Amino acid sequence: MPIEFVNALAGKINSELTEMLSESDPDFIRAMCKAIFEWKGIHKEIEKKLFRIHGSRDLVISSPERMDLILPGGHLLAMTHAQECIKAISPFLF
Repeated sequence: MPIEFVNALAGKINSELTEMLSESDPDFIRAMCKAIFEWKGIHKEIEKKLFRIHGSRDLVISSPERMDLILPGGHLLAMTHAQECIKAISPFLF
């Protein structure tokens, strides 16, 4: 099914996930669909501790076993709860 058609259909359904899909660039969606099958995952040799923030209502990515912060939001958490995310990670940036 053409992604442009999916974009148009998604725009008719009122939810955070479908709104995100309806506004996404079709070329970007195609590239990400391909990239997800090529992703090697996180390497075990990461020197820095990961700080995981997750939305309690994320319908795209399941909650990981370990999270440092759970916020009452969905998949677009970094946009919908930007100030809370910034406040949580700021101590690790400097």
